Amino acid sequence: LAGVALLGLLGALTLAVRHRAVRAKTRFSRCDRVVRAPEAVLWGRPVADWALGFYATALLSVGLGLYQDARWLWLLDGAVIVGVGATCYYAFVLLFRLRVMCLGCLKLYFINLLMAALLVDYHWNTLILFFS
Repeated sequence: LAGVALLGLLGALTLAVRHRAVRAKTRFSRCDRVVRAPEAVLWGRPVADWALGFYATALLSVGLGLYQDARWLWLLDGAVIVGVGATCYYAFVLLFRLRVMCLGCLKLYFINLLMAALLVDYHWNTLILFFS
């Protein structure tokens, strides 16, 4: 989970830098259309900045072993659920509204789904150990 969160952090950092660089350009690629879309900003901050905070929090909680404490695990679970919801929304916007294929965005969507799958696997294995 830590490796996946690190990949997400690096991907989000790349998109955050791109967000700032594209805003200053007049010519841009199809992928840059995502950054110029109104949905690329949430509460006055680029969505990539929110993703940076999400991945940094996930990496910190895994790195410090905080997921072993049930309270922190529920916080991480909640964050991943919100992340999967955001992934579904932004995938819809990307594919059906903007009609572009941004590999950076698709990579982060895959990472979010992989993090969710790893947490489900962790909970499943914990449940099996509990009942054995």
